[in-house]
Amino acid sequence: MKRYYSLILPLFLGGCAMVALKPGAERIRLTKTEPGKECQYIGEVTGSQSGTFTTSNVSTDLGARNDLKNKALALGGDTVVIITDNVSSDKDGDIASIILAGNVYKCSN
Repeated sequence: MKRYYSLILPLFLGGCAMVALKPGAERIRLTKTEPGKECQYIGEVTGSQSGTFTTSNVSTDLGARNDLKNKALALGGDTVVIITDNVSSDKDGDIASIILAGNVYKCSN
């Protein structure tokens, strides 16, 4: 039985770990303001993060933003205009999940 818990518990706790920022994604700018005409539209991305009793509200929000930046980086963008943010809470008022959607642009050369 102890072996069973030692195999399952790390999977349970690690399943809700905050999404890590990939190298280079720290340069992606998040905004709610449409960019200027010098920016080229690339596509749309979504970023999400689920929270549990082991994940703080701040970590849940940051994880969703990191996921958004990672996906924008993969498309070759440098700016994401957040168009929707969906936050769901549990019965205690803690954030259960965050889903962000945004348009990706390439604004610099």
